[in-house]
Amino acid sequence: MEVVAFDVEGQRFGLEEDYARVLSSKLRELARGDYAADVVTIYLREDWRTIATSLADRIDQWRAEDRTGAITLERDGYAESAYAVLPRTYSDGWGSQQVSGLWAALREYLE
Repeated sequence: MEVVAFDVEGQRFGLEEDYARVLSSKLRELARGDYAADVVTIYLREDWRTIATSLADRIDQWRAEDRTGAITLERDGYAESAYAVLPRTYSDGWGSQQVSGLWAALREYLE
């Protein structure tokens, strides 16, 4: 069941509860610098940590309020943080087609 939806250039990708929770958590952890080796490899705007935390807040808000709309992932905003964190979040395997589809759409959009 879709809990949080994301929009990338008009394409909608819905994440289930577990995936949304893990993504939010990993965004916060990386923004705090919990995984120093991963953080050094992320090449983003200087303020990416603030943006990653803001995206985590939005994900948590969407989950808490059971919203039906989608969080828009745009360039120079949430898109880069989501793109950088997704492969670090789900490196043990892509158990969800929506997660892998979201990452592929972000890759295409940003490259």
